[in-house]
Amino acid sequence: MTDRTIPFAVGVDGSKIAIDPHWGHCITVGATRSGKSCTCYSLLAGVARDQSIAVVGCDPSSVLLGPFADAAPDGNPHIFLGTSEATLLAFLEFLAYLLAVMDWRIAKLRRIGRDKLRPSPGLPTVLLVLEEYAGLLAAFDVYDATRKPADRLKPLVLGYIGRLLREGAKVQMLVWCILQRPDAAIIGGADRSQYSRRITHRLDNADGVRMLN
Repeated sequence: MTDRTIPFAVGVDGSKIAIDPHWGHCITVGATRSGKSCTCYSLLAGVARDQSIAVVGCDPSSVLLGPFADAAPDGNPHIFLGTSEATLLAFLEFLAYLLAVMDWRIAKLRRIGRDKLRPSPGLPTVLLVLEEYAGLLAAFDVYDATRKPADRLKPLVLGYIGRLLREGAKVQMLVWCILQRPDAAIIGGADRSQYSRRITHRLDNADGVRMLN
């Protein structure tokens, strides 16, 4: 382990299992009652102590990310809880903002002649947490159901997150996706391949395990 790693579990041999939250996109999957939530709570507790990480994201259940929003005096405007129409619209606007930040950071890389940014309290790693990602996409499906193709939001959401997955890691813009099953209908192969770290709990079908191998 290094100074930046966060221990979050214990192996069968008694050794500590740790992760560096500044390194690469992460996907965490697991069926109900598989221990996925405990893993996520442990990781976020460690992340909360790191001054060089900014946690943002969307949480349909409002449970996992709720404490991050509650910690701010007036609520955290970068944490989106629930799936109301206003929340979905605000989250989509925020994703567009994240892309603008990413583009600014990429331009900064070119100016300073480096291939990767170093996180610091002044230029933190941005960790976009997508709790219950399948439920989030389902909420956008409901929103889009009565709208014309040109007015639908889900394609924009997928496109924005796809760009963050492909271009964000080198400028410390990271995605942490949490869901029960990594079905192809939810995460396509191109996006799935960008998750360099994969934390897999018990799954209820063999296909899900193979998709993350």
